Amino acid sequence: MNPLNSQDLRAQDHSEENLERVPITLDNPELYENIRQRLPLRDRFQVSFAKSRLTRYIGEIKHFPEATIRVLTDEVFQYLNPPTIQEIEAMTPTASETTLESLLTFFKLENYISSIT
Repeated sequence: MNPLNSQDLRAQDHSEENLERVPITLDNPELYENIRQRLPLRDRFQVSFAKSRLTRYIGEIKHFPEATIRVLTDEVFQYLNPPTIQEIEAMTPTASETTLESLLTFFKLENYISSIT
């Protein structure tokens, strides 16, 4: 039986996670485990996306004038750089065994959940 109903998390039907649809209570163990497994997967995807975006960005701007590259790099995309991505990767919980409580705290979602079993 699917622990999710049409009013709950719809992420199984879509590739995008919809955290705003997390039920107020997580008293269903299957739902609890589903969310606990999905958050680290999303975290790993986000870190991977940032790395690939940086790689594409470097190629996309290489033919721009130097002044434009400086503005884009220093002002527009100031956080799109290897040190920032490494820092985010180091602090983001990506381990499969991360507890849901830790994930909710990291994302500051614990205030949206009234009970965790």
